[in-house]
Amino acid sequence: MSVVAGLAAFASPARAGGLGVGAGVVDVENAPESSLFLTGNIRFKLLGPINLEPEVGYWRETETVAVVERRSEDLSLGVNGLLVAPLHPIEIFAGAGLGAHFIDRSAGVAGLTSESDETRTGVHLLAGLDFKVSDTLNLFGAARRDSFGDDAEEPAQTKIYGGLRFKF
Repeated sequence: MSVVAGLAAFASPARAGGLGVGAGVVDVENAPESSLFLTGNIRFKLLGPINLEPEVGYWRETETVAVVERRSEDLSLGVNGLLVAPLHPIEIFAGAGLGAHFIDRSAGVAGLTSESDETRTGVHLLAGLDFKVSDTLNLFGAARRDSFGDDAEEPAQTKIYGGLRFKF
């Protein structure tokens, strides 16, 4: 029965997209601990199960050891292509995309600071699900991996996050 409902939803023009806001954790390879990750996106239904999702994300970490302080932050702007399978009351999604990561780093010792600002292109792989709360509100959860190719200077990022999606 749920398969029939899912197939019917593919053909349904009921809700064409939504605005998502969320928070979670980001684990950067070789970093000592995880950091808070904040995200926002707008999902647009294109054709059948194909969706387009422009997004913005942000995280920051600071580590202090004795008199040395190291700070990293990443503001990312990207777009993901998603396949969304509605299986009432959930939607399962998976996809990939690209993003510009504006990475700012600094390190300081006893008042002397070194800074670097870089823009890196990241490849995103993600999957998750939306749980329908009402006709206009979903709860969502996602897991994602951002990689930067063979760039040894930029470690990969693993993100696990959840939030609210306001349907329109």
